[in-house]
Amino acid sequence: MVFILTQRLIKTRQNQIVVVVLMSMEKFSDHCKALESSRAIAFEKALKPWAKSFIQGYTLVELPEGSVGICTKIAVDVGSDSLLLVGEPVVIGVSSPDLEYDVPFVFPDRLNFPFSKFPHINFAHKGLPNTICLTREPIEEWYAEHTFGEYVNMVGKWLNDAARGTLMKLKKGDFYEPFRVENTKGVLIINGDIDKYIVRMLKPFSYYVSVNYDTFVGIESYNLIEDGFKDNSIEIILSRSCKNIIYDWFIQYPTTLGELLKFAKDNGFVIEQEKIVSLLSADQCPVKKLFFRFAFIRPKNLIGKVTPVDYLCYCVAKEDFIKRNFDASIDGIMMLDKVTREYANKLTETTGVISEKKILILGCGAIGSKLIYHLYRSGIANLTICDKDVMMPHNICRHALTVPSILKNKAELVRDSVDKMFYFSCPIKIVKDDLLKWLPQTNLSEYDVIIDATASASVARCLDNVVCNLTIPVVRFALSDSGRVGLVYINYDRSVSLVDYYMQILREAIGDDDVSTWFKDERKYNYDYVRVGEGCHSSTMKINDDVISAHTALAARIVRNLFDKGVKNNACLSFADLDFKGSMYSLKCLIPSFEKFTCQNNSQWEVRIPSDLLQYIKKEAKVGGKKEVGEYMMGYVDTKYRRIYVLDSFKPKDSLRQTSRIELSMKGWKEHKETINQRTADMMHYLGDWHSHPAGPLLPSNIDKITFEYLITNEIDGIYGLGLITNTHDIKAYLLEK
Repeated sequence: MVFILTQRLIKTRQNQIVVVVLMSMEKFSDHCKALESSRAIAFEKALKPWAKSFIQGYTLVELPEGSVGICTKIAVDVGSDSLLLVGEPVVIGVSSPDLEYDVPFVFPDRLNFPFSKFPHINFAHKGLPNTICLTREPIEEWYAEHTFGEYVNMVGKWLNDAARGTLMKLKKGDFYEPFRVENTKGVLIINGDIDKYIVRMLKPFSYYVSVNYDTFVGIESYNLIEDGFKDNSIEIILSRSCKNIIYDWFIQYPTTLGELLKFAKDNGFVIEQEKIVSLLSADQCPVKKLFFRFAFIRPKNLIGKVTPVDYLCYCVAKEDFIKRNFDASIDGIMMLDKVTREYANKLTETTGVISEKKILILGCGAIGSKLIYHLYRSGIANLTICDKDVMMPHNICRHALTVPSILKNKAELVRDSVDKMFYFSCPIKIVKDDLLKWLPQTNLSEYDVIIDATASASVARCLDNVVCNLTIPVVRFALSDSGRVGLVYINYDRSVSLVDYYMQILREAIGDDDVSTWFKDERKYNYDYVRVGEGCHSSTMKINDDVISAHTALAARIVRNLFDKGVKNNACLSFADLDFKGSMYSLKCLIPSFEKFTCQNNSQWEVRIPSDLLQYIKKEAKVGGKKEVGEYMMGYVDTKYRRIYVLDSFKPKDSLRQTSRIELSMKGWKEHKETINQRTADMMHYLGDWHSHPAGPLLPSNIDKITFEYLITNEIDGIYGLGLITNTHDIKAYLLEK
């Protein structure tokens, strides 16, 4: 037997420095054979470039499972009360002299290494001690990008972090490492909500629930055994005082019933053996197995959990427990928490603000279903989804559902699918009515957000009408240009209707090449391609599932951040395949409010002007002073709903200005009009002119009337035009009609 003598300087209470000789236990490598000289030559040659990594030298041994062990010491900056040594012996295992190809492993060489005091320890295997876990990612992935010398440095870093107690970066928000459990022979899916009671219990207690255990996997239910036996197993959850915090990790685990009972007693748990035997001996008891789940409180929340409750679980056969067969083998059980909505929030970094909101989603087709899945997976589960449509065979090519349940309602199918995702989540509500009838009859104020994913122009206009007096955010999500463009309209107030958003984006086409190209391309497609206001209802509609998913993922992320501070009305456009197949580009447009004016000579017609453009017109009127000013107007005429949108104003050079008359110059006007027509795919046209009346009333003068008649007859292409008369504080609209 070989021993290691080490020295450590210790300061006494009298501040005297003494030398203490510490005798450690034997090393693992003492029981290994030295590497044969013929093999050692190749390894020594391979290690030569890394000589600086082994300042204290090394020896080579044959390890039990056939690899070669490099035995060395690592310098550790230890304190007087450290569990580690100044020169901590380790063994680095390698399988061949090709050190950069084969992934090494490392373990402490001394047999009395305090494994139970440290996290990041791997299980022992193949006759070797527990190895050290150096990285949180798989070591194979790390080593593919690093050298053998960097690996040795990582070993030193691990040992020095262990000496300082910083293997877990708890002060930087790190989580506590749970117990290490190996050789489990079953899985138990548990309800994590009991943790909130365990962290408050001051005295030990036991909680009995039933478990449905099938061969290898058990699912814990809410059924208490006092309510009668409903499953084939019983789980007994055992807790100690919440003040009893455990910092260490177990190295030895119980393997028999006798060891399990001793483990419980040694750690302060109370197993009510007589009560359990009585329960198991009852008539018609279907129980075959018992699960003992021991709850421990850790100093911090665990990795993958929102509580500090750690568990160990073991399975015992019913007959062995009744007969007190203390030598009977027991099975270690792996435990997996049922995923909750709150945990999904944390995992996806979704704020509690949006996750608590009550959301109404209109449309459960290709984009609607994918949006629902994205939101629900983020823990946003308080949803009401609406769709009267049924699944058809072609829908499966781009719908979120993967099972072709033909002729069944889409909303119902999606509800049934996602409701199984989380444990103890509020059930999704569905509406299968016609939205054009349901929306006007429903109290929409009970919702916090409304999302329109119907791709329906009729629903969008209906929604504009029914939410006009509400103050909740309204979102419209649609696709265009054969799916190459995604649009998300976010409307926080009713100064802008959803229909107005399209007009503002039309303005963006004047200065943005990508938006302009989109409008041009959209005009080319026939009805076999998806466009704004059209869905994927047809079996011939051409659009890829991956494109829908890409746009929907961006839309879901926007929805998740709806309630960020300072967010205003805006439209987000996403462009797919713009630069190359697979590219994605996003553009955000702030949407100004639209001011509304009723035409003075025809109250059935309304004029809408973006607030920034209206401010510009009034400013020009003010700057003009006592002389009239004016400009050419371009925009869009919606004859169906009797709306005229003023979207552009052009001021030509060298116009003739007088106190009661203005004659607009033609300089640059023709070129400007052609440019606007071309960039907006001929959707914006010349509407007429605006001019100021600095002193007089905002009524058309005789000259104005003659001018209006001339413009609508000779200059304006459409049936309707517009004349605006303004001053610094007011504006009047006059419809021009052929």
